Amino acid sequence: MAQATEDTQKSRSILLLTLARLVMDMTRRFVYPFVGPIAAQLGVSPAAVQNVLASQWGIGLAGPLFGTLAERYGHKRMIVISLFGMSAAGWIGAAFPV
Repeated sequence: MAQATEDTQKSRSILLLTLARLVMDMTRRFVYPFVGPIAAQLGVSPAAVQNVLASQWGIGLAGPLFGTLAERYGHKRMIVISLFGMSAAGWIGAAFPV
């Protein structure tokens, strides 16, 4: 009986994690069909909108690296460095628009 309960719990956990991942993917990708209208509304090229969308994936790829560095040098220090990096990226993006 205990084995059946464990199997049911594992099945529910897998289902819940699968649904959570599906929702995460949907929220990140729902904007792709609207790149053209978004670009037109903002008065920028579609490539500029696509670059912004691509940057979120680049940040996600850098996560494991920054996690390792945070463990080594401290979380607060890495948060401050990341904030300075994001500020620099914002200033560069504003200075050199696409």
